Amino acid sequence: MCIRDRLETDVLVIGGGLAGCLAAIKAREKGVKVILTDKAYAGKSGGGAFCGGHIAVFNPEWGHDYEAWKEYIVGIGEYLNDRDWVELIVKDSYRIYKDLVSWGIPFMEKEEKVESLHYLGSKKYTNQAIMVRREFMPPIRNKAEESGAQIIDRIMITDLIRKDGRVVGAVGFD
Repeated sequence: MCIRDRLETDVLVIGGGLAGCLAAIKAREKGVKVILTDKAYAGKSGGGAFCGGHIAVFNPEWGHDYEAWKEYIVGIGEYLNDRDWVELIVKDSYRIYKDLVSWGIPFMEKEEKVESLHYLGSKKYTNQAIMVRREFMPPIRNKAEESGAQIIDRIMITDLIRKDGRVVGAVGFD
């Protein structure tokens, strides 16, 4: 890309980790044009790629307690989380997990996860949602590409352009 390149999109996703790729996929499902940028390589960056792919999935059919899971998420966020967002995350986690499974994202079998037990209150739960380390991001990137999102790697977004209090553009370099 050249300094004069100007791209137009309905949705710009900055960051190609797990959350960025999921955002791009979900926006494309709504039929809008999406550009996803990453300062490195989308699908090999972001916190998920380094933390081993742990996602906290709330599912009452697995014996999970809703209030305990909310407090678990708040706790791992060092009590700085927005409580409304925590509720959304907990409520949506199983749907997102099912999406990931349907896309072929590999998850560990229950027997492989002895270390993935979490204590929530006085109850002990098997998380049942540990993605296979280093194997889950490439399929998520592929899914984002298949959805029609345009992925631009190695672009550092340095500024957001605002007009009348709204973000209307971004500036970046490769």
